[in-house]
Amino acid sequence: MDALRNPYAPSTASLSGAEIRAGARLWRLDNVLIMARDDGDLPKRCVKCNEAAEEPTKTRTVYWHHPGFYVVLLINIIAYVIVALIARKKAQVSPGLCATHKQKRVLGLWVGWGGFILGLICMFVAFGSESPGLGLLFLLAMFAAIITGIVMSRIVYPKRIDDRYVQLKGCGEAFLAGLPEFRPGARDYGA
Repeated sequence: MDALRNPYAPSTASLSGAEIRAGARLWRLDNVLIMARDDGDLPKRCVKCNEAAEEPTKTRTVYWHHPGFYVVLLINIIAYVIVALIARKKAQVSPGLCATHKQKRVLGLWVGWGGFILGLICMFVAFGSESPGLGLLFLLAMFAAIITGIVMSRIVYPKRIDDRYVQLKGCGEAFLAGLPEFRPGARDYGA
């Protein structure tokens, strides 16, 4: 018997959760992450840079509907909202972020909310002082800050959700490189 090997010692496998767990049904196809719809657990790695994810990892619900439903916007925005709420599909995902990307996300939230509040205050002050041109400029700046904040704080977003699979965009190349290639036609795409 080897004197250096303890048969009762715990496994030396990584306990950090950064590895893809056995049985996980995750694949990549170009820059898209494909996962089984009923399996929302992602590896405990940053989906942007593939470093170890900082805990806790929050489970998020992503929604998707076919892009053809945007035609309803031409008819009426309220009709679109009703149709989109009825037709949307949802999935639960748990994307991890490292400390650096969490800070970037928080910065994006600050830019979005801060730009909204500051733009709203400045817009009302401008309209109150009878400067409609300046008020419209602040309105545009407010919308620009909101859109910038949304883009900066977004982690992953759905490209498509069907009955079996969720396709997510927004993952970094380093994260996707550790996943097996998606092979249509393979049994459950897991082989």
